[in-house]
Parts: sequence; structure tokens; C-alpha cells
Amino acid sequence: MKLIHFLNSMYGWVIVLLVVLAAIGSYIKQAIPLNLIVAVVVCSVLDLAIKKVLKKSFRFSASAFITGLIIGSVAQFQAPVWVILVASVIAIGSKYVIRIKKQHIFNPATLGLLIALLLFSSGDEWWSSISFNLGGYSILLTPLLIIPNYKALKLGVSLPFLLVTGVLFAATTYAPLTLSAGGAIDFLYTLPFFFAFIMVSEPKTSPYLLKEQVVFGVLVGALTFGLLLLSVKYYLLISLLIGNLGFVIYKNYLQRQS
Repeated sequence: MKLIHFLNSMYGWVIVLLVVLAAIGSYIKQAIPLNLIVAVVVCSVLDLAIKKVLKKSFRFSASAFITGLIIGSVAQFQAPVWVILVASVIAIGSKYVIRIKKQHIFNPATLGLLIALLLFSSGDEWWSSISFNLGGYSILLTPLLIIPNYKALKLGVSLPFLLVTGVLFAATTYAPLTLSAGGAIDFLYTLPFFFAFIMVSEPKTSPYLLKEQVVFGVLVGALTFGLLLLSVKYYLLISLLIGNLGFVIYKNYLQRQS
């Protein structure tokens, strides 16, 4: 019963769907996702070790497991293993070091990835977000991540984010939207569903109140598009970390003063 309850939870859906996406992506590449496996193992073991030292507890952390899945799915499939190791260590370490009022500030996987990619001049590939061919049709599975997003009550973040980025993409030459079925499908393929449903709306670093969620999603979406137009590398990761910091400042200082 506990397993069934877990699988039907937000964490359960995230893990299952990210593993499925990674499995399909690996099948397409015809290679074992060693970096993803390393990221999951390092994040999970390190989180267990830190909890054992700080809290004298030894419990499996679904969030640490998911952090590893995200790192392994976003970094380049063939990235050097030390990129994954550094990203994983920084991601988990940041949860316990960069905190305010017993709450971590930044999305762990995003912070770990950005620092590691910058240090080693590596790239972000988002390889598990690619589509696959089924019976002559190109299938995109990342929109299914809306299920755990709904479970986490975070659609107020992800949907405004996607709406803003979609409108801005369509209104420019970046991803023009044509009035045809094929054009609409091609346009959908440009939207960052993985980023929206899993990273922007991460439960502990994004707002819970609906109004705050909408504002957060809109602002991160606008910032994402602005950084993209400026050709800023890692524009997705940077926009989210700025959003995380802005939300913490608002929640702990500006809102209290008002």
C-alpha cells in the first residue's frame, strides 16, 4: 500500500516519468545513460550521508533521487563524468548550506548544473526531452510531466510560464506559429515542457499561493525570453535562479515590510 501511495504521489509520478523519458532517450541514442546513473547514485548517497551526520537519520530522499535524474537528463549525454560529479555535489550541498529560515533558496539541480557547466565549459543538452518516432508519427512525451506538476499544485507556475514563453516565441522569429496542424505541432516542440513542469515549479523553491505562482511564472518566462534574445548561454538555468532569488527576497523582506 505504501508503494502504491508513493507511486501515485507527486514524487512517484516525477520519478516514473523521468525514468521513462530517459529510457526512451537512451534507446534512441543506443547507449546506456551512465551520466544519469552516476548523478542519481551520487545525489542519493550524498544526501543520505549528510542527513546521517546532521540529523542522525538515514532515510531515502525522493527529492535527491529526482535531483540526480534532472542533472543526468539536462547535462550532455556524453559529458565528462567530473561534470556530473561536481553538479551533483553542489546540488545536494546547496540544500544544506545556502538556506534561509531552514529552507534552501535555489533549485538544487539548476544551481549544480549551472556552476558545473560554467566550470568545465560544457553544454546543456536536455537529451531526454527529445521526441521519438512511432508508426511514422513523431511523439513528444514531456507534456506528460503535467501530471506530477498537478499533483504538486504548481500549475499556477508552469502554465503561466509556458503561456508567456509561447506568446513571446510566436510573436518573434524565434518560433513563429503558422496556422496549420503541422505548424502548431512544430511550435509545441519548441516549448520547454521539461523545464516548466519539473524545474521552474519545483515545490520548495517556487510560491504556493496562486497569485504569487502566476507572477513567478510570468516573470521567469519573460526573463527566459529576454536572456534568449541576448544570446545568454544557459539562459534557462540562469533565469530560474534569478527567479528563485527574487522570490526569497520578496517573501522574506519586501512582503514583510509591506
